[in-house]
Amino acid sequence: STELSVVNVEQVFTRGQALYYVWLSVGSPKAKKATTFNDFRKEVYYAKAVAWAQEKKIYTDTGDHKFGGDDHLITRGEMARLIYYAYK
Repeated sequence: STELSVVNVEQVFTRGQALYYVWLSVGSPKAKKATTFNDFRKEVYYAKAVAWAQEKKIYTDTGDHKFGGDDHLITRGEMARLIYYAYK
């Protein structure tokens, strides 16, 4: 399914999708500042999650301002790190 509320266990996730689901699982906390990543539209469904993750230092801007939310598939290692720091 492509619905945001349904997760298919065999689906491959992009970085944006994975972050969005983890962000939802921790209660969709609001970030105090906007993200510095600029490679996606601010209206995309995972934009608030990116700002939160950057503020929490789960993802950091290394100067290129690229998050790669739709361009990169998330690895198991990155997913484990994301979950760990989201709940820390």
